[in-house]
Amino acid sequence: MQGFTLIEALVAMVIFAISFSGLYFLYGMALQSNSITEKKMYMNLMANRIIETIAIEAQRLPSDPLYSAQSPFIVPSLYSGTINNCKGLSDPKLSWCEQLNKSIGYFRGTESDERRDITITSADPADPKGISAGLVVNVYFVVQSGAVDRIYAKTYATKHIRNYNQ
Repeated sequence: MQGFTLIEALVAMVIFAISFSGLYFLYGMALQSNSITEKKMYMNLMANRIIETIAIEAQRLPSDPLYSAQSPFIVPSLYSGTINNCKGLSDPKLSWCEQLNKSIGYFRGTESDERRDITITSADPADPKGISAGLVVNVYFVVQSGAVDRIYAKTYATKHIRNYNQ
């Protein structure tokens, strides 16, 4: 009589279960890696957008009615600061915060090492407003991607902005 015995069938099922669990583990790792990569890509795009927005506002001419109200050389606090919580923020930080929340998730609070910071400093400490030396804009994002294993996606972007309006 030809066929499988019960022992052979059980051994075959155990081998299949072990190999399938390995594939399932690799699939989970691939999904997590894809999620982290997607978050990093969006954070890089957002950091570049923030820097370019600040650079454009810095290059407004004094004759422009928005110059005194929005130039980072005049009001750097309009752009710099944390964008962890959207409450109490005004544009443009409010729109940046909302877009980050929409695409990479809400800020998880103080129990994680997450950061969403924008800093504007003078390129020369002797020139605190950066009028002659220019400004350095730094954008630093750290977002927790895994709920349990605390995997972080990080990005950092910086740009030196010169003042051509002096």
